[in-house]
Amino acid sequence: MGIVKKGWLLLGFLSLLGCTSKVELNIYSGREDPTWMLTPAEVYNLKNMISQLDQTQEICTCHDGLGYRGFTVQVPATSSDYVQIIRACHGQVIVQNTAGGEPTGTACYLDPQRQVELWLLATAKPPFNHDEYDELVNIIMESNP
Repeated sequence: MGIVKKGWLLLGFLSLLGCTSKVELNIYSGREDPTWMLTPAEVYNLKNMISQLDQTQEICTCHDGLGYRGFTVQVPATSSDYVQIIRACHGQVIVQNTAGGEPTGTACYLDPQRQVELWLLATAKPPFNHDEYDELVNIIMESNP
C-alpha cells in the first residue's frame, strides 16, 4: 500500500477520534479569508467524497493570484508532526501528506462537477447569506485553472 493511501487511512481513523480540521476559503486579497472548522463526521464525509473521484497522474496546481483560489483543509493527526493538506480548486483536489513540515506524498483527483468545492462551501460556519452563497457558487463554477 502506498504512503499516500496509508496516510489517508490513518487520518481517516484519527478524524473519527475527534481531531478537528480547519477550512479556509481562499478568495480575498488584502483582507482575511473566511475560515471554519469541520466536525469529525464532516472530515469523514470529505474523505469519502474524495475517494470516489478519479485520481490522475497529471500534476495539479491551484491558482495563487488574485480572486478565487479554492479551499484549503488542514487535517491534523493526534501528533502535531503529521498533517494532511487538502486543496480543492478549479475542479481538482490535491491531497498532500506532510510529516514534520515536509511533504511525504501527494495525490491529485479530478472533480469536474466541483462537488468537493461546493460541499465545502455548504459547510461554512457561520453560513454565508443567500446572496453571498449564490455569488460564491457562480465564482466556483466559472473559475478555470
